[in-house]
Amino acid sequence: MKPSRQFAILCLVSLATFFAGLGKRDLWNPVEPRYAAIAEGIAEGQGWLVPRYAGRAFDQKPPLYFWMSASALGGTQDPAWRRFLVRIPSALGGLALVLGAWVAGRRFFGGQAGFWAALVLATAWLPWWSSRFCHIDTLVAAAMLFAMLGVKLAWDAPGRAAWWRAVGLTTTALTMGLMLKGPGTLAFTLLSVLVYALLQRDRRFVSGSGLLFAIPVALSLAAMWFLPAWHSAGSAWAYGLAVDAGLLHLVDPENAPKHDRWYYFGALFIVAAPWAFLVPGAVRRSWRDRRGDDRAMLCFCLAWLLGILIVLNLGTTFRSRYLLPALVPIFLVVGRDLSRHLRRGVRMPLDLRVVAGGVALILLVAAGTALAAPDLGGSDVARLITQPGPERILFLTPIVLCAAAALVSAKHHPVRGFSFSVAALVIGVAAWGLCFAPALDQVLGAREVVSRVQEGIHEGRRLVAVESYHRKESTSGYWLFHAGVDPCPVDLDGRELSDLADHQSLLVLARRRDILRYPHCIPAGFHPILEDAGPQGVCVFINPRSP
Repeated sequence: MKPSRQFAILCLVSLATFFAGLGKRDLWNPVEPRYAAIAEGIAEGQGWLVPRYAGRAFDQKPPLYFWMSASALGGTQDPAWRRFLVRIPSALGGLALVLGAWVAGRRFFGGQAGFWAALVLATAWLPWWSSRFCHIDTLVAAAMLFAMLGVKLAWDAPGRAAWWRAVGLTTTALTMGLMLKGPGTLAFTLLSVLVYALLQRDRRFVSGSGLLFAIPVALSLAAMWFLPAWHSAGSAWAYGLAVDAGLLHLVDPENAPKHDRWYYFGALFIVAAPWAFLVPGAVRRSWRDRRGDDRAMLCFCLAWLLGILIVLNLGTTFRSRYLLPALVPIFLVVGRDLSRHLRRGVRMPLDLRVVAGGVALILLVAAGTALAAPDLGGSDVARLITQPGPERILFLTPIVLCAAAALVSAKHHPVRGFSFSVAALVIGVAAWGLCFAPALDQVLGAREVVSRVQEGIHEGRRLVAVESYHRKESTSGYWLFHAGVDPCPVDLDGRELSDLADHQSLLVLARRRDILRYPHCIPAGFHPILEDAGPQGVCVFINPRSP
């Protein structure tokens, strides 16, 4: 297949998986509301040098993601379009990750290997899920991918000009990593390079890769923002960003481990779904068939993976999404294996047939059940999936057809069968973004709560929140983004609320379980305009005083 056709297919798949319905779903706690509110503040003129959240300088992340979101937001007012724009950097990070894997696979193992690696990466669970959320992980993973690609290109460079271009790529990627997540990102690339030099028993790789030049330059470029921001926000902010949230973000002795040391090794098979079961066979066959240049490239992928896992396992902050950069070297090896077996006239190994057929069978059963069943009953999600509507038929019918075709073709036409499985997955995740995720907001009651609050604020009421609701992470960010105000917290005994109600028109947010536990938190005279919305049981009250 021509590179131009591969590029077009990967872009179309990425558009369907990462961008379709990106703004239809509400902002979900804990990260999305906070990041959206920070970007909104920058767009409204709070200053670009030091991002601010809830009136304070934000010291948890550098500003690059917020700059990108704020630049996209502008003065947009449409809610769905605003949600789309604050998430667009994550989706672009997913696209960059897929195209970077394609380029790396072509460079390491050949054109078809790069194509299959990128296609598998684009339809795996973690890249798809992360690209549709307002956070930095896809951009960080893409920056680390291009840094490692630049390192290898510099080592293999045929001349000085090519070496400088490769080092420029590494420097740019490392600078982006610093501006997205801080100095901790350097550890992943540096350790991966050291592991590769150790495995190859070649100390020259560290200097020949250009990393010793790229790291100081990247730090200098990042310092051009950090030093003025330090002067503006103060030493406490600078220490919190560079040390607490940067160097110690992963390795924090005060953060008790939630999981054992094997957490990330087990989580790899979950976040790589549904292609996780391709990995053992691909690794086994790659190890058995290693030779020549392929051996060095496989060793490089191994060092890349080990560098990431070593840094992650040194820490006590366990998040499965931190494994996103580790999926790239894994799927590069999988892409190499697929390129050797998904060929006309080549019998596909049993494990590949089982995985392709299993993915197709699961999709066929799930989509067929949702399409045919009038009502599964029981949970809200079951009713959501099976509710009648043209969108359900529009998306679930091609999933059934593609999955059925994959089952029929998997044995005798491996390329066709695998392609149909991928097509069914792509249509499925597009359906999730366009149909099911927005409908899930209705189940959660988010839209109704937002609508009532916006109406109350428009009438001139002051938004307040009972303390336990206000303490919930990102409550400030959620309402700053949706309503432009930060709810004023009031205590659970109801006295503050009573004092405010004497001379102000109020709009009160509380949770049902807090009202049941503390009956006096909502004083007499307040009446509800919304009760028990969504799983959190959010209630909205107003007092009789007119705005």
